[in-house]
Amino acid sequence: MANLYGENIPIDKDVMKTVTRMMIKTEEDSYTLYGKQGRRQTLAGMLVLLK
Repeated sequence: MANLYGENIPIDKDVMKTVTRMMIKTEEDSYTLYGKQGRRQTLAGMLVLLK
């Protein structure tokens, strides 16, 4: 997630911006909350980034 946020992934910049926008859970004037949900067999979780 840090590589995605820092735009350090070898994909097209437009695609990266689209994916980043899709991860926005809440957007306010003073902060933006990004999240990525994941599930692996019986383990589930959510990774969040507050900007």
